[in-house]
Amino acid sequence: LSLCLIDILRDIENSNRPEADFYQLSSHYARLGSGSACRSIYGGVVQWGSSDFTDLSSDEYAVQIENIHPVFHDFRDSVLIVSSNKKAVSSTAGHGQMDNHPFRQVRYQNAAKNCKDLISLMRKGEVWPWGEIVEKEALELHGLMMNGPESFILLKPNTLNIIEKVRT
Repeated sequence: LSLCLIDILRDIENSNRPEADFYQLSSHYARLGSGSACRSIYGGVVQWGSSDFTDLSSDEYAVQIENIHPVFHDFRDSVLIVSSNKKAVSSTAGHGQMDNHPFRQVRYQNAAKNCKDLISLMRKGEVWPWGEIVEKEALELHGLMMNGPESFILLKPNTLNIIEKVRT
């Protein structure tokens, strides 16, 4: 939707915005609706959030990460639906847990380090350590949900069984 809106704006203004500006503005408008949406403007590897290790990174829009090793070019996300039950807590409420979480600063430090390390590993083509960091990121987030101001357990028995099978 934001790509369409910015394309219409470009037509109304009769402007020839550089392609990078077009996508950056589209990502910014998508972010107003959803952080995930701002990353979906681009293909490939994308970062949303200001950092000192990615040029032009911002909390206001996502940026595409260049120079990724070809081994990562065909990677895709997959979603395995383990239960059709409604989640006990929404993603928004889960993010809200961090506002008063005792481990908030440590989480932000870990996330920044992990993001930097993940990008570095993707540029070098190192799949195994990349996967280990991705798994630890997911488990850390679940751990924070469990020990936050309000405790939520989103990992259900079937999910844990699947994690064990994947590890095996």
